[in-house]
Amino acid sequence: MMLTDNKKKTFSNYTHIIEMTFSLKKTIESNVEGKFNLWKCNLSGTPDSCEYYIKDLRMKQICKKMMMKNQIWTNFVEGFEPALQCPIKPGKYKVSFTLSHEVFKFFPIPRGVWKSKIFLYVDEEIISCLYSEVRIIERTLR
Repeated sequence: MMLTDNKKKTFSNYTHIIEMTFSLKKTIESNVEGKFNLWKCNLSGTPDSCEYYIKDLRMKQICKKMMMKNQIWTNFVEGFEPALQCPIKPGKYKVSFTLSHEVFKFFPIPRGVWKSKIFLYVDEEIISCLYSEVRIIERTLR
């Protein structure tokens, strides 16, 4: 899976609309697994300020789990056009999702730069990698 376009629209200090386009060249079968790493860094984000927060968290049966409701990934998965379902067929996929302070209901996140890397595997072969950085400057509880 290859990211071919990425846009961010800011609607307030607390809400961003993220739009991405992915191109998939071959079918992703239902045996997809994932590995997740998360680092917390100070606000400078420099590599020497980072420490692992989650290391090599493995997730099996991603196809089964990705359709679960009320999960941290639900907003992302439900934003795909065409809709995601396994096996995922080759083609162009667009996703539009809202990133807001609501994501913090799943776990509290202190100030800093948070870096994540997600690998998707089929039979130990990496089929996709997603890297992201989010800067948390202040947290307001609502």
